[in-house]
Amino acid sequence: MMVILLFLLAACSNNSNEWMITKEPESTLPQQTTENEEKPERESPVESREIEFVLDDETIMLNPDNITILKSFLETATNREQAIDSMKLEKLTLEKLYLLAFNCKNETCSYLLLDRNEPNRSLLLDDMVTVKEVLPSTEKTKLLFLFENDHKNTWKILQLDQWGNTQFVLEEPLPEKEAEDLHIISGNWIDDTTVHIEYQLEADSTIYEGHLIENTESLFDLES
Repeated sequence: MMVILLFLLAACSNNSNEWMITKEPESTLPQQTTENEEKPERESPVESREIEFVLDDETIMLNPDNITILKSFLETATNREQAIDSMKLEKLTLEKLYLLAFNCKNETCSYLLLDRNEPNRSLLLDDMVTVKEVLPSTEKTKLLFLFENDHKNTWKILQLDQWGNTQFVLEEPLPEKEAEDLHIISGNWIDDTTVHIEYQLEADSTIYEGHLIENTESLFDLES
């Protein structure tokens, strides 16, 4: 009895380690069954917890039960199927990174960055915004996100190996009040620590140019 109990506990433990994202094979051969063998019943859509996204070159199965924020959103949604139908998954230029838009209202959404590299992980980028651009750095160690929210442009730079935000500041600092009103219109990485930007200030329609440089003295703003 003890041996059987240990076996069952081990099986349950293995099932709990299911990845949040799985890639469906491009093609699978149907299993041949003999006349005496019963064909397995397909899981009904109601029973299935995974969400399927069909992209140009692959099909991604997303398991919301392993993503706390997404699971909570679906559990509180008035109409689960409608909430799922409104989601959009985009494959980024960096390998195995995806951007999931959910909770969309009036052309704004909440955004999760999903990583299929091991270990699988996710990061909430922002709520109720529109993603304008996602720009990888020259060494592909960082991502610059440009958002629009209530007709204002905001931004965020993610350090991939730390899986959190890293602080960049203007090379020529602005007064504190103006710095809070900085809206980046466009950006272009010069190297892994410098971004050339075009920006505006809240009270000024003039388009300025400048450089964002990494603040190496700051700590990473890690998010779970």
